[in-house]
Amino acid sequence: MSRASLLQSRSSKLLLCAALAFVVSACAGTPSLYDYITVAPAETQVWNNFMPGSKPNCSALMRLHITNPSETEIVLRDPELVIAEPDEMHPLRKFPAILTVNDQRSREARIAPGETVVLAFRSPSFGLEPIDTEKYPRVRLAIRLNSSVGLPLHFRSPIVDIFDTH
Repeated sequence: MSRASLLQSRSSKLLLCAALAFVVSACAGTPSLYDYITVAPAETQVWNNFMPGSKPNCSALMRLHITNPSETEIVLRDPELVIAEPDEMHPLRKFPAILTVNDQRSREARIAPGETVVLAFRSPSFGLEPIDTEKYPRVRLAIRLNSSVGLPLHFRSPIVDIFDTH
């Protein structure tokens, strides 16, 4: 190997190492909404409703305890809920969620500094198409919200069994 090609190879490796170090340091310093709030699941349910006299449908509910330990009010809005298969997170149903803050329906959640609220996210009142529980007996819910600090909230629930009502 010639000296020129050896130097070129070394400089390419150094450039690659420098680029990798830059990417790693940039990712390590990336803020997330979790720098401002803490989130804990409170309840997750998914059920197929097969009650006589009504159209079969699927409903979902996820409640979260959210605490704002920061000194800035946080506003969460535009909730989108996904019912997904639990491992690959392949979406089975995706919809704008109905949001309630401390059991009051709202378009957004305002969380004052030091405050803890319970947010509930529900499927539409008319429900969704039922999920085949033979194929997907267990699912996971995932929520996405926009925030006032420009960082989205992404949260995945624990895995739950789908139950049927008759």
